[in-house]
Amino acid sequence: MTNYELVLVLGEPVVEQKSWTEKIKKLLNNSGKIEKEENWGRKKLAYPIQKHEEGVYLFYLLWAMAPDLKILEAKLKLEEKILRYLIIKN
Repeated sequence: MTNYELVLVLGEPVVEQKSWTEKIKKLLNNSGKIEKEENWGRKKLAYPIQKHEEGVYLFYLLWAMAPDLKILEAKLKLEEKILRYLIIKN
């Protein structure tokens, strides 16, 4: 397994971090795990995205296999509440 960092920018004004953590755990198909999670809070965006001036930032430190990570990325693209995401190999 490889270590990855995932940052989500959500457009929702009220976000429950635990619900997103559970969604990510389900998407990893029990082969990966979340080592660390942080809520970086609401921040002003550099430019409007889908008419949102602010976004809620969530950070996750993940252990996952590459095929599972591709599935996770495909599912994140389909989520309407996610404005942007970034996955980096650590």
